[in-house]
Amino acid sequence: MTQRSRAALSHLKFRHLALIEYLLQDGTLRKAARRLSISQPAATAMLTDVETLLGVKLFTRDRQGVAPTPQTLALAPRLRVLLNDFDELGAMLDRLDTGENEVLRVGVVPQAFTVLLPPAVERFRQAGGCYLRTSEGSAQDLLERLLAGDLDCVLGRLPPDMAAQGRDAASLSFINLYEDDVCVVCGPDHPATRLKKPGYASLAQCDWVLQRPSSSVRRALTEAFLRQGLVLPHPVVETPTYIQALDIVASAKLLTAAPRRTAMAYADTGRARVLDLALRVAPMQVCLIVRKSAEQHPQIVRFRAAFEEAATRTTREEVDRT
Repeated sequence: MTQRSRAALSHLKFRHLALIEYLLQDGTLRKAARRLSISQPAATAMLTDVETLLGVKLFTRDRQGVAPTPQTLALAPRLRVLLNDFDELGAMLDRLDTGENEVLRVGVVPQAFTVLLPPAVERFRQAGGCYLRTSEGSAQDLLERLLAGDLDCVLGRLPPDMAAQGRDAASLSFINLYEDDVCVVCGPDHPATRLKKPGYASLAQCDWVLQRPSSSVRRALTEAFLRQGLVLPHPVVETPTYIQALDIVASAKLLTAAPRRTAMAYADTGRARVLDLALRVAPMQVCLIVRKSAEQHPQIVRFRAAFEEAATRTTREEVDRT
């Protein structure tokens, strides 16, 4: 096995990494050279230099352009993390001019954003937390951004195909924060609210608004119906998030499913009713997901503590209501 010293790797430059990324994106030395504002011969020489430094053949070349080798495809995720970290370094230098310094880039699934993020932000700021930049998306999308170095941490559920992430998942830490179960929800005027004990058979005759079939909430609901020997009705409305579904059922005679904490937040305002129906499916585990290399970063530790405190207080308030 070739041993590469840190001294040799220290000769790598940002432009070397950018060249590899542009070649992966564009597939030709001519286009990559244009993006780097250099000549094509200079880009060719730079590629030779970086291959020599790394001791790896990065691209094969023909008349159509360049194609990445398996070694390059293996290195690509780590290179993107380095490039994203470099971009964040530049952004931090810009913030220093305005009196700011650190920023914590947090990816949040809608469930956590709706109920727990607001009080967690307040606690984080009171504890001396830094500037926050939040992004919302699906658990899978946010996880991919975390692996690419575009986010510092993610608040969300584990994607159902987590095992498929392979070695990438081994670079992450998963810190359990709380569990949330799925419940059936309708608007305040829905006929189901007049049922003393709603049953699966009667609900199977109703119209539904649901998330995409791949969503964890819809999968849980489908499992619950199948266990009763029933097929979940095809929705009359399909939405990308359960937040949209809850907004729809608040003013339409439809049913939906949602994480209980979010559903109760709607119920507390009178916009929805949570039906007394036990789905008896495994609760969803919400985690703080970080790269292992950043697990002990002071701002991440501070943010974790703030979110755990917010989750604990919300759970205590739910118990007091029941």
